[in-house]
Amino acid sequence: MATFLTATVLYWSTAVDLLVILMMLFSTVRRDKWRQIYLGQFLGSIGLIVIALFLAYVLHFVPEPWLLSFLGLIPIYFGVKALFFDHDEDGKEDENSDSHEESEVEEARNLLIKHKDKPLTLTVALITFASCGADNIGLFTPYFITLTGSKLVMTLILFVIYIFLLIILGKWFAKLPPVARFMEKYAEKTVGIIYILIGIMVLVESGTISHFIG
Repeated sequence: MATFLTATVLYWSTAVDLLVILMMLFSTVRRDKWRQIYLGQFLGSIGLIVIALFLAYVLHFVPEPWLLSFLGLIPIYFGVKALFFDHDEDGKEDENSDSHEESEVEEARNLLIKHKDKPLTLTVALITFASCGADNIGLFTPYFITLTGSKLVMTLILFVIYIFLLIILGKWFAKLPPVARFMEKYAEKTVGIIYILIGIMVLVESGTISHFIG
């Protein structure tokens, strides 16, 4: 149950940006091209998971396992950045500027326009990498390192299921503009808190804290 809950929270905390982008894509692209959105998002998401798995595998060769848990500082960094560093140039929170999600959507829209003459599937996969690459790899890798055997398999199965569910939600929420506005306003801070908690969990479960305290 703990693995199920952690994997679920981890995936959806990293999927917020992509969900907003999918809502934009489904509301912009013609219906007859939606299948290309499905495939592109799936390929991009699976690609990020494979990269994180590869990095986790390589890092397993580090001789001192407790050293690996320092990777837990990566999600903590992302969380602190989301909570405290969404500021303007004067160091104050910029209430009139675009939110993080809005800027991600704008970047995705620009990529869509820039690559309009290329296959939409590849463009959506590229958008997935560009918008979620750092967060997904930065959070998935340290978490995968803490998993072994059946827990890792269960997590990967859940991630694949959630990828399909994310596509369905993106298409559905595209018809509900208030949902997009709500996510743009509140999602970033909530996700920041979740990132910090995930980072702390990695530090605890991998033994770094007990190594220094003990």
